[in-house]
Amino acid sequence: MFMINGATALASIVATVLALRAVVDSEHRVRTDRLDDRKATIWRAKDRAVGSVVDGAKLVRGEVRSWLARRGEGRSSAGGGALLG
Repeated sequence: MFMINGATALASIVATVLALRAVVDSEHRVRTDRLDDRKATIWRAKDRAVGSVVDGAKLVRGEVRSWLARRGEGRSSAGGGALLG
């Protein structure tokens, strides 16, 4: 239990010191121009990964549709186009 509390306290102190070093200048002024208003790096990476998966799914969907269309070209018009909607 002591190790968990100690690690949590140390992480909190380190995060506070690093944030203060980034935002406060040598004359003890808060520099708002140094603040970053973008999403956190992990969320930007997640958004990029999800976007890539969605783009890949759209590409596969297009390939499947074109394959179904080519497959249905040799059939009669009564039964070939039902899968494409």
